[in-house]
Amino acid sequence: MLYSKDETCFYNKVQVFNRDTSIQVIRLFESTRKKEYEERMAKKLARLAEKGELVAEDSHLRQPFPGITILDALAATGL
Repeated sequence: MLYSKDETCFYNKVQVFNRDTSIQVIRLFESTRKKEYEERMAKKLARLAEKGELVAEDSHLRQPFPGITILDALAATGL
């Protein structure tokens, strides 16, 4: 594919707003999920510690938020 160096890679100007909005919504969703995950893990750890059942095997409860994966099946280059 050849194009002028003066051209930007985002051809459909109307979709720029949609792309930016989608990215912001995804970031908000991820931050919300991360907060929920951390609260859930903190509650589990507190419950186990209260019962005296917190052992080394529970280290999986101390894992950081694994993140999210997004598949944008409708994404295209606009070519």
